[in-house]
Amino acid sequence: MEMKFDPMTGEPIQTESEPKAPEMKFDPMTGQPIQTESEPKAPEMKFDPMTGQPIQTESEPKAPEMKFDPMTGQPIQAQSQPVQPEMKFDPMTGQPIQAQSQPVQPEMKFDPMTGQPVQAASQPTQPQMKFDPMTGQPVQAQTGATAPVYDIPGGKKKKSKFAAAMGIVVALVLVCGVAFAGVKSGAFLGKSGKVALATSNTFSETSHLTKSLQGLDILATKNYTMDVDVDISGEGRISASYANTSSEKQISGSVRIQDAGSIDFIAGIDAEEVKAQIPTLGDDVYVYNYTKEKKGYLADQLDQDDIDGIDEICKTIYSSKEQKKQGKEIAKIFTDQYKELKFKSASKQTFEVNGKDRSCKGYQTTVTSDDVTSLLDKLEDYTREQVGDMLDDQLDVRDMFDEYRDMFDDMPDMDMTFYIYKNKLACIELEAEGDDVQLIFHGGDTRTQNMELLYNDKTQFEIKGETSGKVEESRIYVDGTKIATLSYDYGNGEYELDLGGSYTVDGTLMSDRKGFTFTCDADEISVEVNLSKGANLEKISGDTIDIGNASESELEDLWMKYLDMSYEL
Repeated sequence: MEMKFDPMTGEPIQTESEPKAPEMKFDPMTGQPIQTESEPKAPEMKFDPMTGQPIQTESEPKAPEMKFDPMTGQPIQAQSQPVQPEMKFDPMTGQPIQAQSQPVQPEMKFDPMTGQPVQAASQPTQPQMKFDPMTGQPVQAQTGATAPVYDIPGGKKKKSKFAAAMGIVVALVLVCGVAFAGVKSGAFLGKSGKVALATSNTFSETSHLTKSLQGLDILATKNYTMDVDVDISGEGRISASYANTSSEKQISGSVRIQDAGSIDFIAGIDAEEVKAQIPTLGDDVYVYNYTKEKKGYLADQLDQDDIDGIDEICKTIYSSKEQKKQGKEIAKIFTDQYKELKFKSASKQTFEVNGKDRSCKGYQTTVTSDDVTSLLDKLEDYTREQVGDMLDDQLDVRDMFDEYRDMFDDMPDMDMTFYIYKNKLACIELEAEGDDVQLIFHGGDTRTQNMELLYNDKTQFEIKGETSGKVEESRIYVDGTKIATLSYDYGNGEYELDLGGSYTVDGTLMSDRKGFTFTCDADEISVEVNLSKGANLEKISGDTIDIGNASESELEDLWMKYLDMSYEL
């Protein structure tokens, strides 16, 4: 009876020769002496080290050999070799651990889950281990650095921030892109119509730089010519001319490679056939008729659906009406999806517009992952229908759209609120999973001249601009750092783009009723584009080879000529 062992460490406790020495005990958590009763059986009384509550022990004098799990209160078997004071046991696993050389340092404790030392609490009644009241399973105590990865309802993993960011982009494209088609067609009424109208009014305002791009409207006419010249210093030059008329489209030009040679080419398409000539390969004219049946080697190697797909693409390239039709069909896809959004009134908010605080009406809608998926499904069906089976397989259209769907699968529901001031946007706000994004239109000469993007009230991106005389200047900031400056003199058409002082691009940009001119000089490359009304087509003549009805040997000869030309270059 004189020999006792510490229930936490298994170390022997020296007793005095007097029989009453066993009456002295030490708290296993703090090392402080515990007053005991004068009766010799006091050692049988123990206290839960986590709560300080007394634990009933057996009446047998060998009770010190019985230990109790400090977390659960369940008995655990004592170690068979209590005379090894340096051996301790993990109260959670029962595995031996090295004893501390200074057992009198009560402030040192170890996390029962990780084995890492933790600071002892001033009150031993606050254990680090907690149990789920519903399941009884141990759970990690919450700390600032160990926020749970899962939401409590359903244990669902937190959604990807990337998906949310991409969802914002899609939502803006959906709403802003549709606004133009919807307002012009008169398709929208009520709250959604007000949002569409304000969006259209906001983005239809143009700077002088944007107005200069209106010369590209010539591309919508029936007769025009576009000349493009690209000069790469020390490498070569590409010159091409595209001519468009109501009956034929034609492209011609040359590719010159420094110290290697050049390739001249001309190709055209009319209402029946595509024809091309490469003088380097000879005077033959290669023809493909996309309106007639094919009976050559090509037809033997391809399915009829594949050939029909190629013919359909040729028809689209030739027909301006077909291109306009496709544009309207795509716009309708967006319009129909936009119509499914439900808008409601939101509380008024104040935003700085044109240098003053303005009270703005709000209209809110919710964009979900189902909305985005539905849009992608419609776009996929339309794309596969246009490219045909052969190109569908080659372009992996299905795989491409599957990747997009996977990207937005975890996109959280987003509340979008449009704040409007005088029939133009003052702010677009998006809220998802506690995050808030605001795109504020601060205005100026146009509502978009000064804009600010905030994420959780912190500015992430800014565009600041003003006009002085005939010079417009816009500066772009990311996290407060200026990364680009664009200045444009709309008097003489000169512009300069400075990318943070490390890279500069300059040139001219001008347009009028007769045409459009754009030049660009950057390091060792220069580009010039001229667009003008009217078109003159070159005549393509020579012996013809019908690709659609050519034999295998004729196509092999053509391929060999191409390889020989490639080797010479």
